[in-house]
Amino acid sequence: MVERRVSRGINAGNRGHGSKWLRPSTRVRIYERDGYRCVWCVRMVVEGRRRGADTSVRLASVDHVLPRCFGGSNEHRNLITSCVECNSRRGDRSVLSFAADLALDSLELEGATIETITKRIFVATRTPLPPRTRDAA
Repeated sequence: MVERRVSRGINAGNRGHGSKWLRPSTRVRIYERDGYRCVWCVRMVVEGRRRGADTSVRLASVDHVLPRCFGGSNEHRNLITSCVECNSRRGDRSVLSFAADLALDSLELEGATIETITKRIFVATRTPLPPRTRDAA
């Protein structure tokens, strides 16, 4: 199967927008839905710029299951929690291609298979986001 990129010019996808393409409250709800764990490598993630001394905890980001350059949307059903390392390493590859790479990398994920990785993604994208919390005024 040949994947086709959607041509959107120089501003394709979310390039150049940093984290502003998604509301902070929605971003937190995605992290909460996924248990503050990278759906790819299952490591704990934290928000912010620094993770502290604990190298088992990684910085959080939001990843598109179907990348924007292939027509994916910014809807929560297409977004998963990812650590910055996995998100960067994946790039715009398909779920199956990246899951296969992770499954082969036994140092990174002991016992991970393509099936277990894709099942985590399926479950995450089918689980509703937690309700919005109201800030105390």
